[in-house]
Amino acid sequence: MNRNHLVLGSGIHVDITPVPEKTPEFEGRLVLVLSTSHITEADDTRLTAWPNFCDDFRGYVREMDVHPMTSGYLITGFQHATPAQRADNTRLSALFWSVVAYAEKRGFDWIRFDGDGPIIKELETNDW
Repeated sequence: MNRNHLVLGSGIHVDITPVPEKTPEFEGRLVLVLSTSHITEADDTRLTAWPNFCDDFRGYVREMDVHPMTSGYLITGFQHATPAQRADNTRLSALFWSVVAYAEKRGFDWIRFDGDGPIIKELETNDW
C-alpha cells in the first residue's frame, strides 16, 4: 500500500501527499476603518481635492495618497509625513493627524474613513 494514500472505510482512496510550502505571491495590508466623524469638514474638503491640494502646497505630503470612495476615503502613505507637516494644522487638522498617530501606533498600513464606519472611543469626533 502507498504511504501517500489513505483508504477510508468505504474503500475510497484519498491522496495525502504533503503539499510543499510556498511563499505567498501576494501582500497583505492592515486597514484601520473608522467613521468620517474623526476628521473635520475642512479635512473632508481637502481630501476630496487632494492631488490639486498637494500641488498648491508644493509637495505637501505628496507621498500620501488619497483614494476617494463611496462615503469616505482610503488613505495610504501617511507614514511619509514629516513632523513639521503633522504640526501644520492649517492644511490638515490636528484631528486628522491624531488618527494617523493612532493608526501608526497600532501597526496599521492604511486608513479607511467611512461615513458608516465605527466610532473609536479613544479618538475625538467632530459633528459636521
